[in-house]
Amino acid sequence: MDSPLTLILSSIAAVVVIGSAILSAGIWIGRVNADRCSFAKFMERIDSVIETIQSDIHRIFERLPKVTTKEDSPITLTDLGNTVSREIDAKAWAKMKAVELKDKILEQEDFKLHELSAGYLANDFKPDREFDEKMRKCAYDHGIDDEQIMKVLMVELREALIYMRDCTEQ
Repeated sequence: MDSPLTLILSSIAAVVVIGSAILSAGIWIGRVNADRCSFAKFMERIDSVIETIQSDIHRIFERLPKVTTKEDSPITLTDLGNTVSREIDAKAWAKMKAVELKDKILEQEDFKLHELSAGYLANDFKPDREFDEKMRKCAYDHGIDDEQIMKVLMVELREALIYMRDCTEQ
């Protein structure tokens, strides 16, 4: 049998071990809670930095010039380009010009019709007073330059030429 002294010493040792474990766990929990608070403050700071970066990016994009075309292949109109096209009635103008250029479009590939459209606008395009005024007003209303209007006309003319070529070849 164990002596009472051994039981007392064993009990004291067990209490010390358990107490040490509880104290260590308490210290560990305190450190975890401190780390959690630090992490929460860190995440708040990160959120603030992200908001600042988003704001800066937004301001940068606001300063970029407005464009009416996407430089994909083939070049297409942006939302602004579609709006400009509607406001100046570019599709109707393009259909009318496509009829005038009908002789030049047979058996032409799309890229050649694109070149034909660009060449026509660069060399032969002479808008009447009403159409010129409509284009200038639209450019002013949207804060764009004449070049952006011409890009809209080029895309619409190219599309009208492609459509007319495809209808003629069938």
